[in-house]
Amino acid sequence: MPTFLHAADLHLDSPLRGLERRPDAPAERLRSATRTALERLVTAAIERKVAFTLIAGDVYDVQPAFETYRFLYGQLQRLSAAEIPVALVLGNHDHAGVAPRAGQLPPGVRLLSREAAESWELVPGVVVHGRSYPTRDVSEDLSLGYPPPVPGKLNVGLLHTALKGHEGGHDLYAPSSPAGLAAVGYDYWALGHVHSFASLVQDGRRLVFPGNLQGRHAKEPGPRGAVFVDYEGTTLSEPRHEVFDDVRWFHLELDAATLPDDVEPGAVLFDRVRSATSAARSEGRLAAVRLTLRGEASRRLLAHTAAELRDALAVRMAQDSTLFLEKLCVELEATRFDRSEAERQLGELAEELVADPQQRLALGAISDKLRKRLSDVDRPLAQSVPLPGQRGGPLDEADARALLQEALALVRERLRTSGRRP
Repeated sequence: MPTFLHAADLHLDSPLRGLERRPDAPAERLRSATRTALERLVTAAIERKVAFTLIAGDVYDVQPAFETYRFLYGQLQRLSAAEIPVALVLGNHDHAGVAPRAGQLPPGVRLLSREAAESWELVPGVVVHGRSYPTRDVSEDLSLGYPPPVPGKLNVGLLHTALKGHEGGHDLYAPSSPAGLAAVGYDYWALGHVHSFASLVQDGRRLVFPGNLQGRHAKEPGPRGAVFVDYEGTTLSEPRHEVFDDVRWFHLELDAATLPDDVEPGAVLFDRVRSATSAARSEGRLAAVRLTLRGEASRRLLAHTAAELRDALAVRMAQDSTLFLEKLCVELEATRFDRSEAERQLGELAEELVADPQQRLALGAISDKLRKRLSDVDRPLAQSVPLPGQRGGPLDEADARALLQEALALVRERLRTSGRRP
């Protein structure tokens, strides 16, 4: 059963977006990640002898330099040499064209028109229909101008679009709807523009976003890749998403309450980061990490400033070439009291005092002294203080319990209103 490859949003040589100013950033690894991902994709296509390849727009991130174009040409030439035809369309990023300083693409590579949707039978029995963006901002639904399917063929639509109901697709860019695409009648829609993988079935038609080939920054975490689809006639298999990224962006969150208090925080954070990224790093990828440390923290942890924690972690990560700390966000608060536990212990303490004659004796002496002090200030209040059973003797258990309950009520109110360590 033959297989075809569907990729999109290569964003070759995407800028580092501020990371080039970071002296600790592995700039070359980050800068070359999109190229490495494409090289891996092309190698996989050749090794698996795919029947054809589809690229659904945004080959470039910005107007490409000549070196960027030369690199793309070289990768397309590898596919051409392996007799794998390639159909591609332009999107909102690369609308200026995929060959800015050359008049042709390698044999077997076809850029579909910017003027109107066109069709191409790129291999026997398979017709691809597509249209490139004529300008950056395309506000109309381009799919409305696509031709009807060719009877008896596998019909594939190639389109860079903001599909209604999917995050990451701005309405400005060739907006379409699942129902509208399905109504065209194609068996498979090879879509681009949304940077996360999504495979939908609408009225029996398959609509697929492969996602971008390489995450460009920390706001695009997780595995990135392309889609392989087996087909026989007009019957399609479930699309298989496979990863090709070289740099894997991570968003990690750690609960400060889970950090042991007897270990240096930087060491603990480093171990947690290594553990969370171990699978990606074992595959040869660079793990670029944005870590958020939040929650209730011990006094020892709170004694460290955010800058100190960041430096302690960065020093350790800099010693491992498979890790890069993009950012550490610190959102800590002092540990709250467990009020139920505090009240339990206070209650136990009160009962111990009541049961001990010596403690009741001390309470009696205190209450006697308190009555005398208050009698000159507030006689009614003084009279409310329990009297010892006999002058200088211990309070009886009932009076001792009443006195302690009054004191505990004040403590409980303090716990309720503060709730935090001072």
